[in-house]
Amino acid sequence: MFSLLSKKILFLILSCVVAIIALTLIENLIYDRMSYQDEARKSVANSWSGEQQLLGPLLVIPYKYTETKKRTDEKSGNVLEELVTRSSKLYLVPEQLNVQSELTTQSRYRGIFSFPVYSTQFDIDGSFNTTPIKQLRQRSDVIWTGSPYLAVSVSDMRGIISQPEIQWNNEPLSFLSGSRLSFNNQGVHALIKENSGSSAHFTVKIGLRGMDNLWFSPTGKNTQIAIAANWPHPNFIGKFLPDERHIEQSGFSAIWHVSEFSSNLLQDVNSCQQGDCNPLINNRFGFALNEPVNIYRQSIRAAKYGLLFVGLTFMSVFIFETLKRLQIHPVQYTLVGLSISLFYLLLIALSEHIGFVYAYLSATSACCLLLSVYISAMIRNRVWGIGFGAMITLLYGMLYIIISSEDHALLLGSILVFLALAGVMLLTKNFDWHQVSQDAKKPVDFLQK
Repeated sequence: MFSLLSKKILFLILSCVVAIIALTLIENLIYDRMSYQDEARKSVANSWSGEQQLLGPLLVIPYKYTETKKRTDEKSGNVLEELVTRSSKLYLVPEQLNVQSELTTQSRYRGIFSFPVYSTQFDIDGSFNTTPIKQLRQRSDVIWTGSPYLAVSVSDMRGIISQPEIQWNNEPLSFLSGSRLSFNNQGVHALIKENSGSSAHFTVKIGLRGMDNLWFSPTGKNTQIAIAANWPHPNFIGKFLPDERHIEQSGFSAIWHVSEFSSNLLQDVNSCQQGDCNPLINNRFGFALNEPVNIYRQSIRAAKYGLLFVGLTFMSVFIFETLKRLQIHPVQYTLVGLSISLFYLLLIALSEHIGFVYAYLSATSACCLLLSVYISAMIRNRVWGIGFGAMITLLYGMLYIIISSEDHALLLGSILVFLALAGVMLLTKNFDWHQVSQDAKKPVDFLQK
């Protein structure tokens, strides 16, 4: 036969299983809410525009060339030569590329969800070495198939706010829709006029709007990009971090300097001319409009500690039960565990409306008050019940510190577990566990008023 202590431990394990099931359901609910948020984000992107990547300007020269192709005649076995005409494009990159931009951010809503979006005006200037165009014209095997054009690629054309402007050698030109780039036709292009010199200067003004991320491709042999925005929480992403950055409560500014050597630009452009443009597209950097507090990510992190908190709470009640020689019913343990689980449901529900910090305070206050009242009635001692509620409040305070400190979460969590185990060992060091089950003679009626 099992002893009373063995049965108690078995019931505690079953109560923990019930609490784990509740925690799992709540964690799944948090993931569902994250899915709803993603759907709302896509809805805003469909109405506004999505993340943007600015690539270019590139100077594109379309042409055809002839080459001699040898083949073997199947009947005679003779080697025959024939001229084959192939289409190609020459991509030229700016010798110097300067981009300046000031972003204005605002919020767009879908239901209870809010998303930061941005609008900006790009001022782009630079110069091209046009000598390769003249060299191409001098080749006898080349057939000119169209005018050269300047192409600017973006991720989502719906984000182009107004008519872009361009000047080529101080002469105004007109942009046409579509970039005419083989890897992405989203953008604009302008037919340019050849000049007699060996270089050409350009300026481009283009307004763009998007959301979440803004990417840049360093398509100049020497690229400088300067950005300023009224968003105080940027997250710099991609292959290059800014050389200079200043982040204040009113916004941030950043400057990147990228050379052709660090970006491997010419090799990426050559690969693109051969048909593989992925290296050129993926060679990018930028920033994200990072939200300072992601309620779902923090709620998930808090829920990960749910089992630990249920275990610590059960352990505290069990130690108190043993010290006071009471006999608490397993149903009461289960209700205590469910009240701990309910904290995470309140946390996610409230944080969607009043923010994570206030939601955490409200959920902590509600659950700790509930546990204090219930424990006071359960053990028929108000002072001990209030003390138990204070202990739970302290645990939730430590949990908030843990989830707020991503870099030290493991350290703080490990210290918490160690202190809990040390406390149990010190409190029970003189226990005669063989006599514990025989001494528990005062059952607590959970229906008693």
